[in-house]
Amino acid sequence: MKPLIAIFLLSTLLLSACGSTISGVTTIDKTPFIIDTYTVGQTQTGITIEKTGRITASSSLTLSAQWAGEISKITVKEWQNVKAGAVIATLKDTQNNYDLRYSQAVNTLKVQNASIETTRINLLQSVDAARISYERARQAYETLTGKNALSYDTLVNTNSKTLDAYNESYKTYLSDAERIMTSMLYEADKILGITTNFEYANDAWEPYLGTRVGDSRALANNEWNTTYVVRGDLRAKIEKSKNINLADPIVDFDTISKSYDQSRKLADAMLYMLQNSVVGGGLPQELLSGWVAAWNGQRWTIQASEWGYNGWRAGTLTFFKWYKNTEIANRLALASLSRAFTPEETILVSSNNDIRITYENARIDLKDKVENARLNFEQAQKSYDTAQALKSATLIQLDANRENAKIALQQAERDASKLRVTAPVDGIISRVIASVGQTVNIGSQIAEFTGRQPQIIIDVAPSLVASLAIGDSVGILVSEHTLTGIITALSTVANANLLSTIRIAISDAGPYIGESATVSFVPQNETGNNGNLTLPLDSVSIIAEWEWELYIYTQTGIVRQSIKIGQTLGDTIEVISPLANGTQVIITDMSNYDASKQILEKKKIATPSPQIKTGTGE
Repeated sequence: MKPLIAIFLLSTLLLSACGSTISGVTTIDKTPFIIDTYTVGQTQTGITIEKTGRITASSSLTLSAQWAGEISKITVKEWQNVKAGAVIATLKDTQNNYDLRYSQAVNTLKVQNASIETTRINLLQSVDAARISYERARQAYETLTGKNALSYDTLVNTNSKTLDAYNESYKTYLSDAERIMTSMLYEADKILGITTNFEYANDAWEPYLGTRVGDSRALANNEWNTTYVVRGDLRAKIEKSKNINLADPIVDFDTISKSYDQSRKLADAMLYMLQNSVVGGGLPQELLSGWVAAWNGQRWTIQASEWGYNGWRAGTLTFFKWYKNTEIANRLALASLSRAFTPEETILVSSNNDIRITYENARIDLKDKVENARLNFEQAQKSYDTAQALKSATLIQLDANRENAKIALQQAERDASKLRVTAPVDGIISRVIASVGQTVNIGSQIAEFTGRQPQIIIDVAPSLVASLAIGDSVGILVSEHTLTGIITALSTVANANLLSTIRIAISDAGPYIGESATVSFVPQNETGNNGNLTLPLDSVSIIAEWEWELYIYTQTGIVRQSIKIGQTLGDTIEVISPLANGTQVIITDMSNYDASKQILEKKKIATPSPQIKTGTGE
């Protein structure tokens, strides 16, 4: 019996190992798969890389170019004392034109500021016109409902003040149109050389203007001459009369409209000529691009100013059409309440259809009048609200454009800073290696520099060097004291150990010369910050070229999510895709997880935020 018992026990053990049997059905018991997660939104999500080195006395170092270009200026002499941040040399960018881009960014911001102010004035005038219409409709409605009865004299006085306001706006638009045309004539003359002021100033680029299309330059010249004539008519109008001709205001308004139209034609002709110009020795691409940008700006200025003018013109013509007849009709309506018309008044009502209609409207049933006034009031209120909303939205957009221009300027400033070689700390220029006019590459030696502070020289992975910059601060821990170091030199070429070298100056480290110290690096991404989520490298799966994904832990299981990644440093990787706060990212390697045989279990001890540290950074 003993062999049978042994066989029975062996079978039992095998069954228990495979699972359990319930009602004749065998089930498989899943083994736990322990995972660790990180909750998005926790602090300190950056990478910290630690290296150990020895503090030594200060020594000479070589200041190198951070960008390729031509040296335009050397600002120091040998054995000159310099302060930290002092400019040693400046470069002219021969690759990406960072210096020119900086100038363009400055000019773009100036244009944005000027455009905002012009548009702001036009929008305020539109809002004022809508407000006047709104106030007029409100007063009419309140008069009919008995809340604020206005006399005929009040109506006349209001119309007189409104007319004065329109005359002031008319003067403003006359001056604005004349100013735009004068500016455009001057700027076009500088390019075309039409007047004696610039007759010979454009000799260098004149052969290249509009040469792609034979008539483009002639068209620009013709439009310049036409614009000059139209501006003369406009100036004559300004000198002749300061107020709108009430008998025929359209003639006055058409003069302004014609000025805007001719200004637009000149801008279009200039752009057409410039776009058909050929870059040559006397017409560099930078100059041509600057002209195109400036004339596009002129075109936009005309459009913005004309937009405000057209709105004002429509409101003004409406006012002129009704205000005199309204005064007469209201006077007659008031008179009819207390007396009969005189023969003259009867003839006036019957002979003038506008007055008759207005008079009859004043005599209709009060209910209809109040309803009409209410509808007019509501419409005027909506128009006023729309004008205010448009002003607010437009100014917000323009402010956003200005902020974008500021951001672009900041980026251009950062890029342009690569064209300057500066002293990392206080020290002495022991030798000037480069010379003005010399073409250099990244890493080319510019000068030798002797510092005055203790230092650490350590080797790190080239990938870490790529994320650091001269002048960056690093943490130093020596003998349980925390100091701050400043990176003074970075090698861009790996040494025999396939590592790059970093030189760090340390203030107040004199007492620790000869001792070992721990250096903590916090690499930065291209935007200059370390705020993106960083995770262990194994937690991100490669799906295909430029496609990655990670696992999200939820109450119902795990979900795969596609992501974009940034830089990789050591055993960590940067995730640049936005993830909602509270998302639980699985940072455990999931390549061996089998859902059919394993069940997920989170670690019982809370995981600290992944302030990932590596010992080497390699």
